[in-house]
Amino acid sequence: MFWLILFFSVLVILNLYPLPHFFFSLFNSYHEDIISTKDYNITIKILILFL
Repeated sequence: MFWLILFFSVLVILNLYPLPHFFFSLFNSYHEDIISTKDYNITIKILILFL
């Protein structure tokens, strides 16, 4: 449970906006959030290091 909370907290902090909007932008190809996608990839790498 702790890791799940940490996971979403880091995502929110790095992306600087709510998660629904982030995932919504992922599903819309016309909505280009290149910087957010990079932040998301960095988040995954950080989480892998912690886990």
